[in-house]
Amino acid sequence: KKKKNKGIDTSRGNFGTKFAARTSTGPRIIAYGECRVGGTISHISCSGTDNNILNMVVVIAGHEIEELVNVRIHDTVVTKDGGQNIGGATVFTATNSKFLNSDNDNAFQRSTGQSDGLFRFSFTDGGHTAANGFGVNQIPSFGSNSKGLGCAYVCMQFVYDAEAFGGGFPNVSFDIKGKKLYDPRDSNHTFGDESTYEYSDNPALIVLDYITNTQYGLKALEEECNLTTGAGGFKSAANTCDQTVTINALGHTEKRYTANGFVDMSASGTGVLESVLSSCIGDLTYASGQFNLFVGAAQTPSMTINDDNLIGPPTIQTSTPDRQLFNSVKSVFVDKNNKFTATDAPILENASFLSADTPTGESSANFKKLLEVQLPFTTSQHTAQRIQKATLNLSRNVQTFSALVNIEYMRLQPNDWVYVTNSRVGYDAKVFKVASTSLEPYNGGGEGEAVSLVTKLNLVEASAASFDYVFNEYSTPIDDDTGGDDGDNSISPPTGLTLTQQGVIEGTS
Repeated sequence: KKKKNKGIDTSRGNFGTKFAARTSTGPRIIAYGECRVGGTISHISCSGTDNNILNMVVVIAGHEIEELVNVRIHDTVVTKDGGQNIGGATVFTATNSKFLNSDNDNAFQRSTGQSDGLFRFSFTDGGHTAANGFGVNQIPSFGSNSKGLGCAYVCMQFVYDAEAFGGGFPNVSFDIKGKKLYDPRDSNHTFGDESTYEYSDNPALIVLDYITNTQYGLKALEEECNLTTGAGGFKSAANTCDQTVTINALGHTEKRYTANGFVDMSASGTGVLESVLSSCIGDLTYASGQFNLFVGAAQTPSMTINDDNLIGPPTIQTSTPDRQLFNSVKSVFVDKNNKFTATDAPILENASFLSADTPTGESSANFKKLLEVQLPFTTSQHTAQRIQKATLNLSRNVQTFSALVNIEYMRLQPNDWVYVTNSRVGYDAKVFKVASTSLEPYNGGGEGEAVSLVTKLNLVEASAASFDYVFNEYSTPIDDDTGGDDGDNSISPPTGLTLTQQGVIEGTS
């Protein structure tokens, strides 16, 4: 078995346990799309009679975010009341039965008037200019200068209640919709003016954000990004990601590619980009002074190479060492429908590939080689299955073609598709992808000949069929035990009890 995506460790937190933690050197989180995060506890204290109230401030992102979707205590999604104004901030109180106790003398008053609340919170989205009023009003040592500018955070209070929280420290996490992004397709967006940006889970726009961001990204200028609808353009890649695909016979659909996950500002740039690109089978290149993005989809070649264009004989390789070939694939993704936990997609095995890989003379096709694909920014099992199938198919495209051709082919850039027609090897408009291009001097093959510049092309075979997928190919995964620890420490009263009277006669010997 082999794992794909070497830089995926950068985003391994998406596969792990996501609860708020306290650390003195925690880097700020970058959250894209919809994901579950733990965050960093930046303030913790006790207050109230006998220190019965636990106060916490948790920073959940190092930038403005679109929405706090859910607060989770342990794995329980907190339901909340309509909210009330405390210190100028909107404060919500949990309404889950397990977080209500009218017998607790220290319980908070809810917006509906009952004094039975055990947990309440107030959210600041990161676009603020002043400290959270609830925190200033209620949390000791959280003053008006505790603004947390540029950070999204949550101020929380818990009433001590052994039955609700088990007498221990509550594990808290958050489902959020992350960063607002620049979309070059939207005329209302202005590059560099984040007040015009809008929330999106489009992988192409996320890559564009990361390479242009001046705080944590690569600081690329607008003119250094190919923002066109042509091959390699970010508009083109964004349009492909937004395409609609059908996922079942009922006509349910989803976007072709989305990216939902988080990294932090101390992460390797290469690892961050590789993690996001895994969600769209993407490839980012830098050519002719610009970043170009290609996502997993077929292209229509714009150029053809035939015998008349060749300058000298081509070099063709039709196979690769067996250790590089795989005939089955499994992906690991973050399942949104299972509390954003790491989940295996059903293994996909290609019978044709397996048969071709099994040595002659074997009684059965048993030469199995499994490729594992890690998808930390993929939260849909259907998307994960499409990506893993395309990845397996692409791994079988091993035929290469290298040749010197006319200088006009320097118009091609890496990842462009091109037709090759060559009668000697039986190519009739066979599709290849450009692996690399370069200019080389050529003297016509003899001394005294004039030296000219020609194009050196290295190509690898490609096929539109690599990305084919129809809804009846989806497999239904085996559900894990999703019960888990939901933090409910209450014990139901016994039922069905009966009283039976017994008579005991004590005797003497």
